[in-house]
Order: sequence, then structure tokens, then C-alpha cells
Amino acid sequence: MKQHTMTRGQLIGVIGHLLLAAWLMATPAQADSPLDTLPAVTTPAGTDLYYCVQAATDYKCTLDQMRQWTNVDITGGTVNGLVSLGIGATPVNKLDVEGAAVIGATYAGAQTAPTNGLLVEGNTAFGNATPLSRNRVTIQDTAAEAFAAALSVSQTSGDYSNAFGAYLNHTSSPAVPGAYNKHAFYSQIMSTVGSTVDNSGALYAFRSNAYHQANSTLGSAYGGFINVGTYAGGAGTTGTLANAYGLWVQGEKTTGSTITQATGIRIFNMQGDSVFGLYIGSSTGTNVYDVYASTAGSKNYFAGNVGIGTPSALHPLEARLDGAGFQTIIALENLQAAAADVGPRLMLEGAGNTDMFSVQSGWDGAATTDAYASFSVRGSSAVTERMRLTSAGKLGVGTNAPTELLDVNSNSIRVRTAKTPASATDTCDQGEISWDASYIYVCVATNSWTRAAMAAW
Repeated sequence: MKQHTMTRGQLIGVIGHLLLAAWLMATPAQADSPLDTLPAVTTPAGTDLYYCVQAATDYKCTLDQMRQWTNVDITGGTVNGLVSLGIGATPVNKLDVEGAAVIGATYAGAQTAPTNGLLVEGNTAFGNATPLSRNRVTIQDTAAEAFAAALSVSQTSGDYSNAFGAYLNHTSSPAVPGAYNKHAFYSQIMSTVGSTVDNSGALYAFRSNAYHQANSTLGSAYGGFINVGTYAGGAGTTGTLANAYGLWVQGEKTTGSTITQATGIRIFNMQGDSVFGLYIGSSTGTNVYDVYASTAGSKNYFAGNVGIGTPSALHPLEARLDGAGFQTIIALENLQAAAADVGPRLMLEGAGNTDMFSVQSGWDGAATTDAYASFSVRGSSAVTERMRLTSAGKLGVGTNAPTELLDVNSNSIRVRTAKTPASATDTCDQGEISWDASYIYVCVATNSWTRAAMAAW
């Protein structure tokens, strides 16, 4: 795997080409000039150098234009037969600098670079001769290799409470109101425009690996960790954030193109003792939705069991709630304005989405204070209401308008099992009816039976 990283020497070597060219142009041509020996790079280490404070039209310096450069070691040499220059170190590149360096018209002589680092005032480009005007750093990689990185950041240092391989911070605010988009990190990857070569690989605008390889215990590994919201560490804490999105995924399809499958978020092959494909912790707010699907008519598919209030669902859908008395486990609501025969329905279906049985509840007539429940069963290729319970507690079988507590729309009622009272004073409740092969028995009062003989005709 080839990583296109630049060592300090390589980076300073690029800068050295520019510095050395400018230096040689300002070198006086007099035979007695102290800088005449610079092109040959024979100045020994520790020797004081002289430089010209202003450019002469004939590229020569007079004595009053010369200044002494002290407190720096210059070592000359060659690398691959080319002249090299080392400042404070023996060169192994075109330019080697021991310590820090500053580049820029107003930075030079005024700003301090970080220890053993580089401070650049203008735009910087690596592998690209024309850095974008609004980009401080432009990196371009055209290598055709199995693994090619335009930028490689490696962080291997040890004991830090927070160690960042790359840290991006954007805190500026606009001076006037308007619509401004600020990106701490922006990634775009595209296939070559107009290319007709098939590619069985993939495009990753962002890819992250978080592995623990040590023989020790690690608290947590996060492939991505996102904080979003308002920050109370600054002076202003009363502003308004219209929308805070921890992750926004937006698909795009151009006319004429084909997308076989589009997945907003795919969680795949998670492994461990306890595996959570998606874990949503505690949230606070006025309206809190752990999962919110706003597209009406959209489909949500779960191949396994779904547990509500339980992590160990044994059925495709299982809901549990621990509470005294009667608890609402599942509620169905029809948001249509209250009117006669409007309400929710629970449907049971067979294969091919065939309706088999339903239970529904609606408003009773025009009144919105009384409701009824009805039960419908499929028969003759249609689901038809077979029984209704009114708000008055009247149960109609075969009728949707019962007039008594039990109203059966039929010309017969069947009591399947025979019962013979032991005596006329056998235990019974008034109104109880039973039969046997010889009599019909009616309980006319508590523990008081009468009977009538039955005969064939």
C-alpha cells in the first residue's frame, strides 16, 4: 500500500527550490563577493553568510547593500549529483532545515512557526500546480495503484486524553445576514465523466475503520461519533438553531440513470456478545422520536422479531408494558374528523394480502359521544360484518342494530348440551334455561325450577 505522505525534508525540499533560485538571483557577481561561492555550495558549516538587502537592476550588490547573516549553520553538498542546501543540518534533500520555517510576505519576520513545523501564509498545493484560490491546501493524486491516498494522516503517539489524526475547526461567523454554508469537512467522489468502462468496485465519499489491535481492554470503538446542537462554551448561548441533524442522507438520481438499490443507511455484519444494528439512547425534548418516518405510505420492513418494551421478542411483533391495572399496549387511531361510521380497524390477512377477519370501532350514528365495535369475517369472497356490540351493551348477532342485550337475527338458537336439574329446588339463577330428552326446564326464581314435558308430533 503506497501512502503519498511527505516528510518534513521532502516538504522543505520543495520550498528549497524557490528559496535557492531567489537567493542565486540576488547573488552579486563581483569576484570579491562573499556570496560568489554559494552556487558551488562550498561554504563550510558555521560560516557567517551575507545577503543583499535590495535587488539591483544588474543583479549585483554594492558594499552598502550587504548585510551579515549570523547564528545559522549552512552546509553544502550534493544529492544525486545536484546541488543541495542544509540550514543547521547536513542536507540529504535539495533543502534541509533544522527547526521551524515561515513563508509569506507578512508572516516572515513577524510570525513564529510551531516547533519543527512550517507556517505558510498563502495557498499551498501538493501535486497540483494551480491550488484553488479559496483553498489553503490543495492535494492531487493521479496514481493508478491498488491503494493510493492523496492525504495520509498517521497518529501513533501514546498517552493523550484526546488524540486527533486530523482536527478541523471552523468557528467564523458571517458579518451580514444571509444563507451561508460552512463545511468543516466536505467530501466528493465521482466516476470519470463520460467513462464507458465498467467498474465493479465502489465509490466511498467517506470510509472509516475503528479497530482495537492491542492485547488489552478498550472502552469503546466508534467508527463515527457526531455531536450536533448548540454549544454553551461561548459568550452567546441564547441563539436559535432551526434544525440539528446528526446525520443527513440524501439520495440523488439523474434522469435516464438506473439505481438498482438505494439504501440510506446500511448496517451489516455486526458481531459481538450483544449486537445492536442500531442503538438509540436516551433523548430529551418537547417531541422526542427515536425513529420518525415522514413519508405517508412508505414501507418499513423487519425480517426478524420486533420487540416493543422488551429486548427478547419471541414473535414477529411483541409489545410489553409493566404497570398496575389496565395499560394501553397498542393503540390504533384514525385521525379523520369524527363522524358516523368513522374509526380505526385491525385487519387479519391471509397469503396474498387477502382480508380474512377484522375488528373495527366507529362512531355510533351522528353522535360522537357513543361508539360501537363490530366484527367482520370473510365469506363468499367478501369480508362482511357478522356481529356488533353497541355503546348500550347490546350484542347483535347477524344484525348491526340490536334492540336487546342479545339480539340474534335467526329463526333458531341452539343449546348443545343437555342438563337435568336434580330437583325443583336445585341451584339456579332466574331466567336460566336447560333441557334433556324429556323436559324443558326454566328457573323462574332463585333455586326454583319449573318444567314442561316434551313429546313428538
